[in-house]
Amino acid sequence: MRYTVADIKLIKKMVNYSNIDDEICLSKSLHKKQPHFCKIIDQVKIDSRCLEAHLFCTLFCSLAIDHAERVTEEDFPSFPEELFHDTAYMVA
Repeated sequence: MRYTVADIKLIKKMVNYSNIDDEICLSKSLHKKQPHFCKIIDQVKIDSRCLEAHLFCTLFCSLAIDHAERVTEEDFPSFPEELFHDTAYMVA
């Protein structure tokens, strides 16, 4: 799925205007759909300096997945833990 600049701006705006109920709902959705991804990014929130970035990433990714599933009319599978594990080490 490729996102246009307009898509990304809209998702960013939705994240910026989210409230606590939105944050809880979107976080639960992402944790349900991509638990292995969340396992890795949830480690970041241990550092209080990263809480805001973690929240933004969680909400943005949840909205992006929901948007992609709506556009493609498909449910995306949960990616294997090994894929995220290997990718995380390449990024680090």
